[in-house]
Amino acid sequence: MIWLYTLHYPDYTICIQYSIISQNKMTVYFYI
Repeated sequence: MIWLYTLHYPDYTICIQYSIISQNKMTVYFYI
């Protein structure tokens, strides 16, 4: 996985990943 960028907010964090295996798919994670 390659981390494109991470957005930090006071209440939560958004992490966006770029998958090498499926290059047309992006994964977004929300950390509360």
